[in-house]
Amino acid sequence: MKPASADDVLGAIAACRSITTPTWIDTDALEEQGWYTAEVRGERRRTRKVRGIYESRNNRAYVVATRDELRSRECAIQARLESTSNYVPLLQQVSQTLGMPTGQDGFAYTWDLDGLAMRVEPTGERSAPSARFVLTALPLVGTDDILSAVRACIPAIGAEGFGDRALAEDGWAQDAAATAAVPEERETKLFRSGETAALVSSGKDRGVTSVCRVSGRIEDEATAENLRSALTGLYGTPSAKGDDLIWTHDGRSLRLVTYERDGATGPIAFHIPVSYVGESE
Repeated sequence: MKPASADDVLGAIAACRSITTPTWIDTDALEEQGWYTAEVRGERRRTRKVRGIYESRNNRAYVVATRDELRSRECAIQARLESTSNYVPLLQQVSQTLGMPTGQDGFAYTWDLDGLAMRVEPTGERSAPSARFVLTALPLVGTDDILSAVRACIPAIGAEGFGDRALAEDGWAQDAAATAAVPEERETKLFRSGETAALVSSGKDRGVTSVCRVSGRIEDEATAENLRSALTGLYGTPSAKGDDLIWTHDGRSLRLVTYERDGATGPIAFHIPVSYVGESE
């Protein structure tokens, strides 16, 4: 990787902004903008494609949308730095176009980009430093908002699948623009409420089971633990499946999925798909 300029980073940010929605990262649209699956040269000068990494001619930054980013609804940019001392000057140049950061946490900085949140922090080794920019459309939400959205989802999913009437009765309305941005084959509708920042969407869990899904980002691990405790207080002791926790209530399954990465800092993306499993005898 060669060092990326501020213009390179801004070009990659523009690409990420155009494909990032609360329910989907539209990587198919990258090719239309001149971004293609990256290639690396291996033994005997042979090249191989690196799935989830995208490059563009005359741009030294990379767009990253691997399986991890897709699951957490993030679009990332990896930019090589000449040295660690180039980190802050790069951000200063980026700020001339995007405006000043809205927050700082140590060496990490955040921006609010018209409904998208962007966080950047230094990564890599001292001998090969880089900056990682991460964009997401998922809102930052608190425990009370999440619980309110979960309570709305429970009656919206039943033996016949998802029904939005129960959501409407609870004050949730479909976000037509965001829903239209999702590929039709994903069968996803996005809903918002003026009473909570959490997002609710319909869809398929793992492509099979109809769900009412609550999504967002939580501040940190302490908030995640508080959420786990609150769900347990409401719905009893959960079972575990891998890193996921599953509660059963009133014929529904509530599965808490958090996307915590080793070495990563900042907010944690989460999803709570609520599905119908039938009444227990």
